[in-house]
Amino acid sequence: MQDKYGEITARNAEVIAVTTQDLSFAGEAIDTVGIPFPVAYDVTTSVPRQWERFDNFGTELADAAVFVIDSEGCWCGNRWAATTHTRYQRPRS
Repeated sequence: MQDKYGEITARNAEVIAVTTQDLSFAGEAIDTVGIPFPVAYDVTTSVPRQWERFDNFGTELADAAVFVIDSEGCWCGNRWAATTHTRYQRPRS
């Protein structure tokens, strides 16, 4: 995503990463890697749980995932490279 961030924002889109890591550790990693996009912190894990991206492999961790969400808040697919026109509703709260 870092390499494509300029291309993404040029299309009037935004990347927002969500991490469940402690703010102090994640902040250091962000600086080291040079992530140019915003990062939201959710140490309660409620966001990955809502999106069914938590503990899918028995690790008690959030899973890596990319979601494309349009300007109306609808999920357009579960992969960046997906070529689907199917629109999905937001996750359950």
